[in-house]
Amino acid sequence: MKKVFTFISVLLGLLASFCSSLDPARINSLFYKNGKYTNLDLSAETPERSVLDVLAWKILGPHDADVFEDEIDTPPSVIHIAGSDLTAPDGNIRITFIGHATSWISASRNGSTVSILTDPIFGDLPLVSRLTALPFSLEDLPKVDIVIVSHAHYDHCDKDTLLFLQSKNPEIVIILPDGMGLWASDAGLNYARTMKWFESAVMHDIEINFLPAHHWSNRGILDMLQYHWGSYMLNISGRRLYFAGDTGFSGHFEEIARRFPGKIDVALLPVGAYAPRWFMRSQHINPEEAALAASILRSELVLPVHWGTFRLTDEKLGEPLAFLRHSMLQMNKRAEYWNPGAHVDLPIDR
Repeated sequence: MKKVFTFISVLLGLLASFCSSLDPARINSLFYKNGKYTNLDLSAETPERSVLDVLAWKILGPHDADVFEDEIDTPPSVIHIAGSDLTAPDGNIRITFIGHATSWISASRNGSTVSILTDPIFGDLPLVSRLTALPFSLEDLPKVDIVIVSHAHYDHCDKDTLLFLQSKNPEIVIILPDGMGLWASDAGLNYARTMKWFESAVMHDIEINFLPAHHWSNRGILDMLQYHWGSYMLNISGRRLYFAGDTGFSGHFEEIARRFPGKIDVALLPVGAYAPRWFMRSQHINPEEAALAASILRSELVLPVHWGTFRLTDEKLGEPLAFLRHSMLQMNKRAEYWNPGAHVDLPIDR
């Protein structure tokens, strides 16, 4: 019943928020049709859920059996690091897992460093507590140059965190999906810009491509599907890094693979918040589908995100990594089974 009370409280909070700023420019998008943003693969199941849908799931179920019965239901341990540990050694890209969908990407070359954050959230969700501490002290953060946000949901687009980062980095560029421009302006984000699917930009010598995901988006009850959602491909000194955001499994992975032939060096793929499947399949891939996506994308290394930080769905907190390990072995793919605070380095002087 505690889980039910938590979700009802969150939903009531969303009801109270009504809706956020709706950008008139959204109607100009090729993917805004019949008064709403759409997914690329229209043959896949529609993922958006109503308040009543969520209440029915939490109260009535049904709830899936555990995939791995012996897995623990406690948050992952956090590796505590200094802020300076986030910065890549010269000639490297360093990717550090912060928690949930937040990762710190640092690229250093010839004495110059660029830092990128994915979907940053440093605190709690509305009425849902964070279960893992940040690996670092907020007062110890290095400079952040770019933030990439995948969609408007509160666990991926946290206004307080974005404003904090802007206060520490006045010239930070925050990239948001199409349709979020007016929201960003009203929120006080000074250097925010929006991107449409298949649009690219170059910032600090990094190529940033905004690409599809199979998801949905809202911030209240009157703005369903009024902000787009997506994923990102980064090209950093010849290395390709893919950040999938939140996504269900659909044909968009094949379209991305077609548009970006050859390998992807690293794919940051979500692996949690997948149970029960009857409710989550259309909006969140599970670890088995993450392994299949990695194969389609020709990713050399998977870094699993979107697990263990918030209790959002039914699976045990420790299950996603065990499930991923099993699935990656079946697909003969490679992953780093990391905890918050851990990092992976990629050389770029080749």
